Amino acid sequence: MSGLAALDAFNLEIGSHCFAVVQDGELVVELDWNGTGPDTDTPLFSTTKSIASVLVGIAADLDLLTLGQPASDFITEWRGTDSEDVTIRHLLRNTSGRRHDVLQ
Repeated sequence: MSGLAALDAFNLEIGSHCFAVVQDGELVVELDWNGTGPDTDTPLFSTTKSIASVLVGIAADLDLLTLGQPASDFITEWRGTDSEDVTIRHLLRNTSGRRHDVLQ
C-alpha cells in the first residue's frame, strides 16, 4: 500500500472528513469523505488553535498581552461570568474548563 493510500485508510478509520497536503504553497493532495467536498464548512478545532497560538505568541512578543492575563480583558462578554478568570494560557492549553458542543 502506498503512503497516500495508507493515509487515506487511516483518515477513514478515525472518522476524518477531509485532508489536504500543501507543498511549497501548492495544493498537492485533497481528499474528502463522508459526503464532504472542497466547499463544505467543517470545524477545524486544533488547526484553529495552532493558528491562534501563533498570533497570541506574536502579540505577547510585542507586549500586547501576557499568557497569564484574563481572556475577559479581550472577550468582554465573559466579564462577570464563571469564565472571567480564564487566562489566555488556559485557552491555549485547553484547560479553561469551558465546554462547547459543536452540535448546538
